[in-house]
Amino acid sequence: MRALHMFGLAAGALVVLGGCSKAEPAKTTANVPAAPASAPAAAPPACKDVFQPGKLVDTEKAKAGCSSPSGTALMLASMDCTDGTLLWQVEASSGAPAGYVHEGEPYQVVKADAAGDAAYKKAYQACIG
Repeated sequence: MRALHMFGLAAGALVVLGGCSKAEPAKTTANVPAAPASAPAAAPPACKDVFQPGKLVDTEKAKAGCSSPSGTALMLASMDCTDGTLLWQVEASSGAPAGYVHEGEPYQVVKADAAGDAAYKKAYQACIG
């Protein structure tokens, strides 16, 4: 019985291998033209240029991101306000002065960190309703 079982395994292996014995021609990519290299994406503007004290912030630029002083691309998080606008909190590590901006209003600079600033807390409360 054991011999039949082993024979069955061997026969099964032959059937499986038998299906793979047909050779197909190798596919080459020698005749396929190489895709042209795409142009590198333009670096985002510096955060200090997007978030300028006392000036309105271009919403599309702020949404698209900005670059730190070291050239690292940053996506600064924004909060969706109940009125459909956005509120950004910006850290000094971005290269822009620490502060915040509610869409449609001028950029506000804070002394240390926006999270601890009374005016930011008021803007945040107005944002969330």
